[in-house]
Amino acid sequence: MRKKYNDSSKYFKDWTTKQLKRYALSLYDCIWGEQSCYNCKDIMMYDGIMLELDKRGVTGREVLTF
Repeated sequence: MRKKYNDSSKYFKDWTTKQLKRYALSLYDCIWGEQSCYNCKDIMMYDGIMLELDKRGVTGREVLTF
């Protein structure tokens, strides 16, 4: 039986993979983008989402440029 996902849940484990990716990209932009407007909660949320994506077999790549 497939798990039912709920994007309005407060838990990352309940979100769809599509929602997790979308939110991770948004947080990544806030944290490491040109505006750099973030707080500690954003970093903790980003880490939690990336861990959940990793559990689902989705891996992201960090970008470092000079």
